[in-house]
Amino acid sequence: MEKNTATSYSPSGSKVPVIRARVDKSNDTIIFSFERFDSLSRWSESKREIKTSFWDIADKLKSFEEKTWAALAANEKEHHSVDFYKLEKPAKEAATAIGIDEYDKIWSLRLNGKQRIWGIRYQETRYFMVIWWDPEHQVCKSKK
Repeated sequence: MEKNTATSYSPSGSKVPVIRARVDKSNDTIIFSFERFDSLSRWSESKREIKTSFWDIADKLKSFEEKTWAALAANEKEHHSVDFYKLEKPAKEAATAIGIDEYDKIWSLRLNGKQRIWGIRYQETRYFMVIWWDPEHQVCKSKK
């Protein structure tokens, strides 16, 4: 028996494309990326004198990975986004040099005392692109 190749396909019913809303990732845990880490920033010089061990920083980052973005953002005094225009001039220049100045905001995560990790929350996803380790809180000084 020969196949009928002239038969056309017609879907049953009326199909409508589904447009999904952007998924809110605020309740997802954080994943750190060091792909854009700027180890040559002006803050690199002071890092050599700081007595913080790698393990102290790694433990803190690990504890952040157990939290959701919503939980982190709820502690706005310690962890918050900052408009790029509020950064100190050297930080703005460094951001331009490494090509991250196209973002409107950068996040500051407090490690302890003055120490901060600065980075970009990538397209409101779970990913935090670590840009700088700021041991002396010089990227964006407090206005206190």
